[in-house]
Amino acid sequence: MFRRLALLPPLGLLLACSKGFSPEGGGPGPEAVAPDPVDTDRPVDTDVPEETAEPVVDDGPLFDGSRVLGLTLTLEEAALASLAAAPSTSVEGALRIDGSAPLQVGLRLGGQGAGFRGLEGKARWELDLGAVVEGQTLLGHRRFVLDGTPGDCSGLKASLGSLVARSVGLPAPRVGFATLRVNEADYGVYSFVEAVDDELLARAGMAGASVFDGQRQTLADGTVVVADFVTGLDAAFVPVAGPAADLSALAAVTLAVESSWATPEYYGTTAQVVDWPSVHAAWAVEEWLGAVGGYFQDRDHYYVITSPTLNRVSLLPGSVETAFLGDGLGGRDWLTPLGQLGVGCFQDGNCAYAQRVAVESLLLALEGQPLALELETRGALTRDLLVADPRRECALEAIDPARAALAAWVGERALAVEARWHL
Repeated sequence: MFRRLALLPPLGLLLACSKGFSPEGGGPGPEAVAPDPVDTDRPVDTDVPEETAEPVVDDGPLFDGSRVLGLTLTLEEAALASLAAAPSTSVEGALRIDGSAPLQVGLRLGGQGAGFRGLEGKARWELDLGAVVEGQTLLGHRRFVLDGTPGDCSGLKASLGSLVARSVGLPAPRVGFATLRVNEADYGVYSFVEAVDDELLARAGMAGASVFDGQRQTLADGTVVVADFVTGLDAAFVPVAGPAADLSALAAVTLAVESSWATPEYYGTTAQVVDWPSVHAAWAVEEWLGAVGGYFQDRDHYYVITSPTLNRVSLLPGSVETAFLGDGLGGRDWLTPLGQLGVGCFQDGNCAYAQRVAVESLLLALEGQPLALELETRGALTRDLLVADPRRECALEAIDPARAALAAWVGERALAVEARWHL
């Protein structure tokens, strides 16, 4: 037995301010309003006529790390059979959050290769609230991911990684927590994660941008496909969200990289199609996190964002499954990267210096972030749930040491990074 900690207020109060949701029936409801205590006196964009401006919805309760959502999914036997046979094909189910009226949603299982878990294990769930009922959202969010983080015995890596990335302005998805039951089965505690999609980018001021997944793909025949800004590899990026499904912007980066490779013009030429400030920041974040399985050391676990306004691409760190593990992979380290943008950067003095500045900027930004306190708070919130999780893959005795190691990393990481860059 365990005590559910700090759950959200009754969900009717939260969902009432989601577009097209009726607390009574769970379907479209044009009369739905936000009752007290939800604040309806919200700021609007002064450049937009007041009668057409949409209110800014406070979605903090989903991700502020102070509570745990209680989710229940009800699936028909046919839907369960479909997920077992074709996990990536969406099915329909009914979602209740903290006992709310059911929402009809689309859902599928995520993950690939060694990271995939089926229904019998700690499955990764991808939820789409607008797949069945058009316009249906939860506090302005249509899609979420329930990540069981099977390789993370602390249960806190995703949450900490998000806080670090957002400290330097990267549009990283925020992370909260939820418990999940599917029909009568207890699936335990999950990281409740914003989906990386066009809505997340719009909230970050990047409306109209497109997202491509650079994660290494394992095909049905076992072939491993790597994506990078190299001729032949730049076609392996997988469109995730946004209006542009073509790879022309990514091919333009490859052309700029290869045409200026190992020349004094590299940084200036690539800057026409690469948003280097965001790339430097992403690189610094991967280093601080020890994400040796990310883009710069392993060309894996990252996203590429193409901006139609800047006409440049930026990078966003992805999964932190392989983070907080150290500083080297296969003989490489943060000064000898594998990702093509990083290799080219260290052949250019100006680019290499800019990376040093980005690392220093990240360390300064984190000085003002209460990471240790956040880690302690989120750890206290979820420990009992993780201990009682019937589907956790880590041994019970591994939980506290994993959390202690993460706390030590937070306390010592700045010194290690400073020493490497002689800051």
